[in-house]
Amino acid sequence: RFSLAQRALIGLMSIVALVFGAIAIPQLKQQLLPTIELPMVSVLAPYQGASPDVVEKQVVEPIEDSLEAVDGISGVTSTASEGNAVIMASFDYGPDTQQLVADVQQAVNRARAQLPDDVDPQVISGSTDDIPTVVLAVTSDKDQQALADQLDKTVVSELKDIDGVAQVVVDGVRDVQVTVTPDPAKLAAAKVSPQVLAQSLQAGGATVPAGSFDEGGANRTVQVGGGFTSLKQIQDLMVTGEGVDKPVRLGDVATVKEEEAKADSLTRTNGKPSLAVAVTMDHDGSAVSISNAVEDKLPDLREQLGSGATLTVVSDQGPAVSKAISGLTTEGGLGLLFAVLIILVFLASIRSTLVTAVSIPLSVVLALIVLWTRDLSLNMLTLGALTIAIGRVVDDSIVVLENIKRHLGYGEERQEAILK
Repeated sequence: RFSLAQRALIGLMSIVALVFGAIAIPQLKQQLLPTIELPMVSVLAPYQGASPDVVEKQVVEPIEDSLEAVDGISGVTSTASEGNAVIMASFDYGPDTQQLVADVQQAVNRARAQLPDDVDPQVISGSTDDIPTVVLAVTSDKDQQALADQLDKTVVSELKDIDGVAQVVVDGVRDVQVTVTPDPAKLAAAKVSPQVLAQSLQAGGATVPAGSFDEGGANRTVQVGGGFTSLKQIQDLMVTGEGVDKPVRLGDVATVKEEEAKADSLTRTNGKPSLAVAVTMDHDGSAVSISNAVEDKLPDLREQLGSGATLTVVSDQGPAVSKAISGLTTEGGLGLLFAVLIILVFLASIRSTLVTAVSIPLSVVLALIVLWTRDLSLNMLTLGALTIAIGRVVDDSIVVLENIKRHLGYGEERQEAILK
């Protein structure tokens, strides 16, 4: 009744909605999956060198006991392995994930007093946004460590500048570590125990507060010592402690060498060793926009890496999302075309045909405006819903217009026929 009485206002509102849609729709985020915060929080607690039994008793059990005080936990699953503990707390869907993480972090902080000194538990949560939007693979003739440094200076810095990118990570790099291998015979001759050797290494690489002083009205602190910066510093470290008659040089009782850490993962592209560059978008990012931006930057990135390197796109969400949106547009256009043709042929009414031709696109535009105002994205779920909804709009348009036509055939006035 309101629409019939205020036809000019309804027409103006429709025009405003279309104009507003033309501004808002291009700003819609386009993602493969909707943002879903998983109702699960994990606690990772490495404990180097400890057996699974020790990890269970000294790490897992104290954290589990502390998590019992957190409200809303539906279950806890723990895994104790050699040198590592993983505790996963699951919740019902609904509560704010950030609050759950904060509650679990407080519980873990309470348990720290019962944990070994060198155990530093980390609390993490996940969502569908953590799935990499684009993954690149880089193969090169260079050493992996040198290639990783070059990627950090070129590829990573370039990709981080793209709007909507939250993180760019280089995976597959084997860390370089310094290995100290004691010689038992030389240790015994110098009367140095392995425990004293380890204590000297820890103390030699530590920074120790040495007081403070006032200068120019400002209080300044003094620190002594610092981390090791070369192999020679470690070799020249003087080992002393309980039971040691006189200080002995570390390099005289142990072999110190730099080597690659043991690989816990391997990355191969077309059979060749490679490094992976994973690009993850933030909450406001669009997979299609990021994908297009990465594609535009690839020629420059390949040029910066040089002729000996190959940069390959391993996975990319953008094309899949673009294809789904293109399919929806095609199906919606076909639905509109056939609905208009059917109404024109069977009802033989230009007015009814024009109403359908306007109402279907207007309905879609209004739905997309709602997605934009609610900060939702075009993804596999919302696109599927829109596809079904377009079919409903087509069916309802035909049914309502045919009914109006039938009532007009009874000789009723136009307004009465529409209302009935």
